[in-house]
Amino acid sequence: MVGAVEERRKRSGAEALAREEQEKCKEVLLRCLKGNNVLVGKMGEGSEGVVYVVESKDEEGGRYAVKAYKTKGKNGVCTAAIREIGLLRELCHENVVRLKEVHVARAEQRVFLSYEKCASDLQQLIRHHLAQKRSIPAYTVKSLLWQILRGADYLHSNWVMHRDLKPSNILLDAKEGRAKIADFGSARIFKKPLQHLLKANGVVVTLWYRAPELLLGAQHYTPAVDVWAIGCLFGELLRLRPLFHSEQRPQNKFQVKQMERIINILGRPTAGKWRDIHHWKHNTDGIADYKPPRGKARKLETMLALGKDDQALVLLKRMLDYDPSKRITAAEALDHKYFQQEPYAGSNCFLEDLYVNAEGGIISQLLRRDRARSGEGAKRRRVDLSSSSHG
Repeated sequence: MVGAVEERRKRSGAEALAREEQEKCKEVLLRCLKGNNVLVGKMGEGSEGVVYVVESKDEEGGRYAVKAYKTKGKNGVCTAAIREIGLLRELCHENVVRLKEVHVARAEQRVFLSYEKCASDLQQLIRHHLAQKRSIPAYTVKSLLWQILRGADYLHSNWVMHRDLKPSNILLDAKEGRAKIADFGSARIFKKPLQHLLKANGVVVTLWYRAPELLLGAQHYTPAVDVWAIGCLFGELLRLRPLFHSEQRPQNKFQVKQMERIINILGRPTAGKWRDIHHWKHNTDGIADYKPPRGKARKLETMLALGKDDQALVLLKRMLDYDPSKRITAAEALDHKYFQQEPYAGSNCFLEDLYVNAEGGIISQLLRRDRARSGEGAKRRRVDLSSSSHG
């Protein structure tokens, strides 16, 4: 009893310190930003930093995202911030977030990154539809996936692996209707690594979006880990819930529950598929012998209510292939039959609906395309997919 009380007291104290630290961070942030700005709210938080929505009260106006990197004790700025700054200064694509400015508070040893105007993210969009018990329109799903794949193909063509694609790392530009890949703190150049990536970087990719080769401890991996994560995003857009949701085991290097969840849905990999990968080779936690128990085995087509010949399902299965060497690439996915059927993907994800962020929440407003400006009226037109490979 005494131990439980002491534990609650410690937790309460830690939470109070965290709140105090966040308030200090907000004060420093507003001091660093140029012009007249107001902090609207928090968009999301990760292990390396917190993303805020800031509204400019200057003549230009508008809302934009600012990432506040967490300090690392006496060591100052974390390496993830330096890595992200270096990459975003070189990358340039309409589906990759653009870094506007780097703000440094030297006395507090803090770094803030302000991005182009993106005041919402994919996670908020999914949560909004889930709360409304309303599926995301097929056009919007297809356009979002097409744009994310375009961004990923651009990154891979330039030897960059993102390694942490998930809903909160896909920012949404409501005005232009564009998805933009963000948060490059875990990204790596993979052209000529000095040592195998597992040893150099340890665990990567948020658990629910982590490819099986990573879960099983592969020493080397490829951009196929990004494609797996995008496949998970695709399934989540269709289902409004994560495909491979499981409980994380703290302090455990091998997340067996996550691997079991994948096998429950995709079935067991073919014999010998993982014979050389650490956890499969040594049968960690009995994973090599695991078979889905009665009642837990599920099929993708059942979960997503799709026919076995539906091209959305065909593409998703290609993205979730167990074998990374056979997994479809981002470039190949852009040429898939799924994108050659109506509704065709467009450069504006919200052709009919425009989602905007308001005071930390997300609202949906029905807006018709400006006919006078676009000259297209409400007619949807097919976007030329031939330009999708390199943006």
